[in-house]
Amino acid sequence: MLAANELKHDHMGDHLLLRVADAWQDDGSRLMGAIRQTDEAGVLQDGNVYVLMNQASEHELPIINKRLTQAGLHVTLVSDHEEDSLLAEASKQVAAESQADETLRRNVAPNDSASHEGGTV
Repeated sequence: MLAANELKHDHMGDHLLLRVADAWQDDGSRLMGAIRQTDEAGVLQDGNVYVLMNQASEHELPIINKRLTQAGLHVTLVSDHEEDSLLAEASKQVAAESQADETLRRNVAPNDSASHEGGTV
């Protein structure tokens, strides 16, 4: 999602970010059946389900809304400002998780003989 937003801001690609109401009531199969293979769905930090519709613009929004509504889904377009806020929060979370992973890797003993094949237990 971060890369798609960069492309959009650089005027090299379009996408829509849609917030989906009640998307996982049926384990997500309705949502996954209603979006294209190139689209991505997921839950962001605020707990809401979102769909990133790659190579789509607001011009196609009526068609997209009709398709999703026929699948029993209700979506709202996320404004550019809100999208930027969500992405900033996601970037912070990714950075924090990466830092935690790196710290964990550094704290693991590199020559733990029990973890190597043939080591003594």
